[in-house]
Amino acid sequence: MNAMMRRKHSRIIINIIIIITLMAFTSCYSPRIYPDYSLELNKIQNINRNNVAIGIDVLSDKDRLEKYFGVDLLNEYADQGYAILPIYFSIENNGDRPVTLLNDSVSFISQDSTELMKAYDGQVASRPCYSKVAERESLGKIPNWSIPLLILLLPPIGFTYVLGKLFIPAPANHTDRSVASSIHSKSLRDRSLYKNQKNNGFLYFLIPSADMDKLRSSTAMRLYIKDIDTDEKIEFRFSINMSNIINRLAE
Repeated sequence: MNAMMRRKHSRIIINIIIIITLMAFTSCYSPRIYPDYSLELNKIQNINRNNVAIGIDVLSDKDRLEKYFGVDLLNEYADQGYAILPIYFSIENNGDRPVTLLNDSVSFISQDSTELMKAYDGQVASRPCYSKVAERESLGKIPNWSIPLLILLLPPIGFTYVLGKLFIPAPANHTDRSVASSIHSKSLRDRSLYKNQKNNGFLYFLIPSADMDKLRSSTAMRLYIKDIDTDEKIEFRFSINMSNIINRLAE
């Protein structure tokens, strides 16, 4: 009889441990963010030069950033020391010769054409997201040597709960990873464009907190398209009032 009761109590304890373990996992789970890919991006500025048409859209307002990337990229990673400013590019080659955008030529410039800051692709621009993931995962960790002590000092139920809280990533990590993936997947690809071909996507400016005041003097973004056959570089300049964007960051 006693043996039967002990087995029954053991089953109850095991069931409770399983339930609490599942609760620990589900309480730390956060659904992935699926940005709204149907968002219509306006080519607010358009320049057509040498049969190459380029349109850009600067995403700096909170609502559109949250709708397209899941978070306000300008402010979400301020604790990592950066603001992320995405700029959408639509490039079309209407000429007979192949061309390509020189991605490393995209930069903010001052009134005297001094380069102030370069744009990056999604792989570089997503680094603050992964830094935040690593930072969150390091919080609450306990040394491996202390695990045996926990096993001895805590009852099974408490031990299971502690493990769930300490070793399962925080909910925000799912969001940050999803944002990083979104930034990378929407990045403008480095490719050659032949006649009537198009290339669309984002390049990103990683704005360090320390450099924000310096960018107030920027009034334009400069880039170069290269004619692949002749190596000729075609300059494009787009007016961008960085002062207004910096002011929003300072609010």
